[in-house]
Amino acid sequence: MDLKHLNFCKVALYTGCRIGEIISLKKEFINLEDNTIYIFDGKNKFAPRTIPINKNILEIIKNQLNNNTEYLFFDGNNNAIGKRVNSRLSKIIPNKNKTFHGLRKNFCQDIELNNENLEEKYKKYIFGHSLKKDISHSIYNRGKINIEKLENCIFTLTYKCI
Repeated sequence: MDLKHLNFCKVALYTGCRIGEIISLKKEFINLEDNTIYIFDGKNKFAPRTIPINKNILEIIKNQLNNNTEYLFFDGNNNAIGKRVNSRLSKIIPNKNKTFHGLRKNFCQDIELNNENLEEKYKKYIFGHSLKKDISHSIYNRGKINIEKLENCIFTLTYKCI
């Protein structure tokens, strides 16, 4: 797999983002001062969120910010890019049950296993899942989240195979 597609997959593995979220990630949504990524476009109305940048992908992010496009990785049709990424993954992992979405599953499982005491609302926030039934969070807290807890959670992840 070429380096650009490999780095795309690494960002997915360390952020838990959906393929479309990474494809539509513009450089302006990266804040290197506080090392965060703001996910703006997502699958649902709960997808917008701030994700701390894990140290294992910080250099990748910095390098991608130097490309000649407004997007972090690719310009173009989201469906075509998604198919291209999945096609390249299938050449490396020749199993039809292994897709790009598996990187998100790995991320979610590792967040759960490495952060047993993390409140459910933080997990849902990181994954871009609904918090609407959590009245304390959505009504009284107005969706605010402790970024330090998110950082501690994300920073527990490290993958030796990459």
